[in-house]
Amino acid sequence: MALRHSQRLAVMVLLAGMLGIAPRPVAATDANTPRVAAANPDATGNINDQFAQVATMIPDFGGFFFDRRGNLQVYLLDPEPGRGREVQAALTRIFGDDLFTRGTVDRRAAEQGTPQRSRVQLRQADYTIEQLLTWFREIEPVLDLEGVWFIDLDEQRNRLTVGIDRSTSEREIQALLQDRLRVPVEAVNIKPTEPIRLASHTLTSPRLRPTQGGIRVRSQAGTCTFGFNANRAGVRGFLTNSHCTATQGQMTGTNFFNHTTTTNNLLGSETVDPTYWACGGFLGFGQRSCRWSDSAFVRYNQGVTSDLGQIVRTTSWAAPGQGQGSLTINHNNASMRIANTVSFPIGGEMVDKMGQTTGWTYGFVNRTCMTANVSTEWTVDGRPIRFQCQDRANYFGDSGDSGSPVFVWYGNTVHLMGIHWGGSSSHSMFSALWNIQADLGNITTR
Repeated sequence: MALRHSQRLAVMVLLAGMLGIAPRPVAATDANTPRVAAANPDATGNINDQFAQVATMIPDFGGFFFDRRGNLQVYLLDPEPGRGREVQAALTRIFGDDLFTRGTVDRRAAEQGTPQRSRVQLRQADYTIEQLLTWFREIEPVLDLEGVWFIDLDEQRNRLTVGIDRSTSEREIQALLQDRLRVPVEAVNIKPTEPIRLASHTLTSPRLRPTQGGIRVRSQAGTCTFGFNANRAGVRGFLTNSHCTATQGQMTGTNFFNHTTTTNNLLGSETVDPTYWACGGFLGFGQRSCRWSDSAFVRYNQGVTSDLGQIVRTTSWAAPGQGQGSLTINHNNASMRIANTVSFPIGGEMVDKMGQTTGWTYGFVNRTCMTANVSTEWTVDGRPIRFQCQDRANYFGDSGDSGSPVFVWYGNTVHLMGIHWGGSSSHSMFSALWNIQADLGNITTR
């Protein structure tokens, strides 16, 4: 393994030297990873884009996140206590005033004494967000090394993080960062991590009409979870993962069923599943297949009844480390209404998932907008998969939960955030609504 890493590293270092890699402006993009604007006209970009906007107002801004009590921890190079009003005004302008209530969900308030409105607490930063954003773009070539699973601008630690396989040499990563990519090693945490995999399939859950988010769906590819109902370009349908279709990243018209693959259980057929683009590799060789989200849109057949803006509700949830939540529908309160949508999560935010295998589970967002390689047994167009700007949390998910709705829970209502697609034994991955709309176009969910 070490020899293979060394050989690949030598080639990359040589090419980097030939190219004379230098830091690019924050707004720059690579030709082989095209930027796609959010389809929602009210959206202003992903979380990193909005961090950059805050930096135009507060140059020494270094990122922020929710702590376990739901308060906002904000990094500044000069965290002088009197700057709280300045910071709150900037965050409100870019993220909206509802940012200060997103950390105060009912469960956290009950279990951890969360205040009704998040307080701003200032922390000492070592780096500005502009520095971190520039370096984050610069370190993408490390993803082309074997055994590197993700890169992340870690706003919870005011650092970058590179997630590597336990068999991968940290020294080789450090050499590439310092010698050729011109990123200070002390600004990067290198963490051993497990491979990231797409969730596979199982066989559970009953037939349910009208359809709601969180129930079971089946196709010729296997069994997954129904994400949520949506209207797209005047057409009613629902979302699930692209990898739950017959051919990931291609529009093949895959039929989807609920419970069993019989005619009376037919829901509809896939009509939108955008292609992946070639990405990664020096000189644009395209070693990976990239997309913003693992999502596909399924159009309903005539006569199928559906509840727009509803997610099924089970009898109880499971916290991180507690395993599976309930699969039994609470017939006294059988659904939760989607009262709002959230384009992307904030680090430290509490999120929930409703899946047909592990039921209702919740956890905390521990990485936002990370660029992630998927384990190489999954390919599109013969290339391993790389997802741009994905989010990770420690809620429990397992085989068959692919496509599960991810949301913030407020009792009888929820704020929809995205759909689950995979992860490792200790962490779950999901595509946020910003990413989904970048791939599928504008959708209405309530």
